Amino acid sequence: MKKNMERHYRIDEVTAERIKERARYLSISESEYVRRLIMSDLSPVDPKAMKEIVRHIAAIGNNINQIAHVANMMLFDRCDLERIDEFRMELIELKKEVLRLIKKMEGGDG
Repeated sequence: MKKNMERHYRIDEVTAERIKERARYLSISESEYVRRLIMSDLSPVDPKAMKEIVRHIAAIGNNINQIAHVANMMLFDRCDLERIDEFRMELIELKKEVLRLIKKMEGGDG
């Protein structure tokens, strides 16, 4: 669609900076950012980051299922307990990343 209309709006410095930062983060122009935002066609979270988080969570889920299978067979050893602790730490880091992205999505500093 040809963009042949121009409109001017007044905004404060904080809003202008937030528009600039978010547009830069998404690698689009400020005008495009505002258009998409108005048309609700804009995801404020990087889709690549979300896909990576989902991939990590799925991998952790698979590993936990394997550990549960071993536990059901009563074959736990020290190595299994260490793996569980590693998964726990990874989940904590993923939780922090998800919360950071949510904060960014809500307009925080991230």
